[in-house]
Amino acid sequence: MTNEQFRALEALSGSGKANGGKADDLLSAAVTAFTAITRPARNDIQQLEDLTLPLLENATARGKRHAAAVLSQMEHAPRNLVLTLCDEAVEIAAPLLLRSPILTSTDLVDIIGRQGLGHARAIARRPQVDPIVQSLLESFADPAIDRSMAVRRHLARSDDARAAKEPAPVSDAARQAHDKLRAIMREETSKHLVSELQLNRDAPKPSATADHMIDTALLIDPVFFRNLLADTLGVSFEHAEAIIGKWPDSRLPIALRALGLSAQDSYLILTAVLGTIHSDKNALRDFVHIYRSIERETALAIVRRWKAGDMTALLREKLREMAAADDEPVLDAANSDGAGPLKAVR
Repeated sequence: MTNEQFRALEALSGSGKANGGKADDLLSAAVTAFTAITRPARNDIQQLEDLTLPLLENATARGKRHAAAVLSQMEHAPRNLVLTLCDEAVEIAAPLLLRSPILTSTDLVDIIGRQGLGHARAIARRPQVDPIVQSLLESFADPAIDRSMAVRRHLARSDDARAAKEPAPVSDAARQAHDKLRAIMREETSKHLVSELQLNRDAPKPSATADHMIDTALLIDPVFFRNLLADTLGVSFEHAEAIIGKWPDSRLPIALRALGLSAQDSYLILTAVLGTIHSDKNALRDFVHIYRSIERETALAIVRRWKAGDMTALLREKLREMAAADDEPVLDAANSDGAGPLKAVR
């Protein structure tokens, strides 16, 4: 979505037509449009904030939840918008509480003070918290918070142990699935296949993106991975569901290749999400060769088309609803070469 389309959405919101369910569509379209701006300027951030804050008054929980999920990993998200969403119910605010880089320790303390235990439980699952926030969380003496803190301490000890040794090929959270894969390969007595799939000892550690996606894929509820894939690629939840699909028609390998994941990481994710996709050494070898033959630039171009298609469909749906509500040929104008009716929308 272009800056020009983003400004058109701003005009539609300011026209007073964003009541009822339309607020959800405008909120989703505006946030999605913002993600398409590669390097948002301060003015872009302020305009998104001015556009979306009034929409929150009429938006439903579904619309707010989608906005929170999209904004949760954005370094340039409008601060006031993020803080406002964090004061919503924990079912809405959870993605931001879990991973938003916008939130400072002071923000987290204030949120816990205002919202209480539910928000504190979500904050306890953040990858890192400073000692002040940690002490505040521990003061709840809540079993769910204590479990989250124990997991963080365990991961911290594991990181310290790995730092003192050679870099491990995979994260601890993915080790069980990794060992399962190695067992399959051992059963086939194929040393060549092991060397194909196993990371080289001198290779760098997997990226944070790969670790996060593997950890999420290993969760019991598949919705978490679908939501993470949608957020990472910048596509709708429905489109992410279609990308995952069923093996062997799944388009997930293309998405993972676009994100730069290795063949091993991708296989672990595919197996966790879709079940066992290959069980013999020949099929595994073919998977590795085919996956590595996918040019990353080609995969990125495909993902960009997916994202552009979602954004275009969203904007057209919004314009179609405006036309139906006001009996104005807005949709026809958007699909024609005439510029006259489009001026009224802008």
